[in-house]
Amino acid sequence: IPTIWECKIRDCIVGTKQEKGIDFPESYCPVGLSSTLKVVLALTAAICNILGIYDVKNAFQTSIAPDEFRIWVTAPKIYLQWYSTVEETFQYDENEEYVRLCYNGNQGTKAAPKIWYDTLDRVLTGYGFKKSTVDHALFVKHVEPDGWFYCLISTDDLLCSYPTEKEFYDLKDYLSQYFGLSVQVGDILSYLNMRIIQGEDAISMDQSEYIFDLLTHYFGTDIDKVKTVATPMRADAAFERELYESPPLSPQQLIQYSIKYKGGFRHHIGKLLHAANYTRMDIMLSVQRIAEFSNKPTSVAFEAIARHYRYLAQNTLHPIVYPKGSKLDRAATLSYIVSPQQQFKISFPNHLALFSDAEFARSLSDRRTWFCTIVLLCGVAVQMKVVKTGTIMTHTTDAEMHGAFNTVTRLLPLRRLLEFMGFPTPLPTPMYIDNAAVDAVIDANRLTPRCRHLDIPIAFLQQEKGKTYEQFLIKTNVMMADFGTKPLDAALHKRLKYWITGAMYLPKQGTKHYELLQMIFYEKKYIEIINFIKEQN
Repeated sequence: IPTIWECKIRDCIVGTKQEKGIDFPESYCPVGLSSTLKVVLALTAAICNILGIYDVKNAFQTSIAPDEFRIWVTAPKIYLQWYSTVEETFQYDENEEYVRLCYNGNQGTKAAPKIWYDTLDRVLTGYGFKKSTVDHALFVKHVEPDGWFYCLISTDDLLCSYPTEKEFYDLKDYLSQYFGLSVQVGDILSYLNMRIIQGEDAISMDQSEYIFDLLTHYFGTDIDKVKTVATPMRADAAFERELYESPPLSPQQLIQYSIKYKGGFRHHIGKLLHAANYTRMDIMLSVQRIAEFSNKPTSVAFEAIARHYRYLAQNTLHPIVYPKGSKLDRAATLSYIVSPQQQFKISFPNHLALFSDAEFARSLSDRRTWFCTIVLLCGVAVQMKVVKTGTIMTHTTDAEMHGAFNTVTRLLPLRRLLEFMGFPTPLPTPMYIDNAAVDAVIDANRLTPRCRHLDIPIAFLQQEKGKTYEQFLIKTNVMMADFGTKPLDAALHKRLKYWITGAMYLPKQGTKHYELLQMIFYEKKYIEIINFIKEQN
């Protein structure tokens, strides 16, 4: 057992008693949005950039904070006794209290995150980067003659997309003057519980290890069978009634259910939301609907959580894939074949494309509506937003109109973001809808007495039409936004999931990307992966 003199500690000062405005001015530190991350990956693949990561070792430590934001501590006597043995100039007096200003090794005050961001902001802009006004965690630099260097901040991790290795290592040398850095480069990168793989023909992003850990915690490894399901939520009307009519659990029942389902309700919701927000968009709607019961969990809500794990056990590995070399001025085509005589096709540009849909009065508890917006770039989703309305819609056209309005408002900052990143959108962005009444109202270019309660959304859509967007009426069979408005049957759920996540660009067998992505586990069940690992061991 080491003595006290041989132990090394790293202090972290408790900040719970610090009050904003008294002990610190601001603590907010911008972190890159999940949609910005996907835009960076999509553009990196399109322009064939390279990805690398810097990890700052002393991001929140007092070594980079001004004196007024460093921590003052009262040194323990045993520490002072030891310090007097290693520092000859220090004379220890037992009757005196020693208060010292910390310079290294602890996390500083609650202002440390904001101080860290402001410091990094000054350092990066001093090197020639410009900060995005849409996402303050994104910094962009133009590299002559026609290259782009992107730097996306997530606390102390800096994801970089750069045209040449020289640019990356030149920035590393510059940053090393201010911070301690470790570098992550290569075909496989680990970033925020995600695995990013740079392949020959595409860049993929998945959370298979994170999902596998969730399933291991829930099911364990000493099992012979897991009853999997093909969809994350039942699509029958009986389930809707059960979900909203089931009574809340009592405190004693809540403890029993938390034990039975291997964790508290909010614990599971938080874990599943993290996956849904980044790579598993196939569970976004279902998790958000179940999350409504976080304050008053029910037995049916707990069963719905269990179904999510059974669904993930059906398909543990499912990456998002962005194709390399996509020309943003060209188009992509998706087709759905019902029979040789009946086929549905949809073509949209590789630049931004929108899908908007709404499900009228889906929520039985309050009859409010769910909207869904899906934004594609290079033919693959970079943003999926599922939103519940704050008020009750009066009819289907009302719901669809508000959905289109919500979609276009989300488009505006994305267009500005892409322009800032060097890829402006010269033409209106196509928005695909499947409601003929909404299409007719927008094209009418006037307000009628029957639509007065929708005057603001309609006026906005008519104002932006032809400048920001152009709407197109499509068949419901190819409406991708159905994915986020209502539970779907297994076949439709699978088809839309493949379209949205770019499954058509998955690496082919025999390629290096295929091996790195471990495609032998693609569409394999959790129990099959467990058995494979056991056989290998």
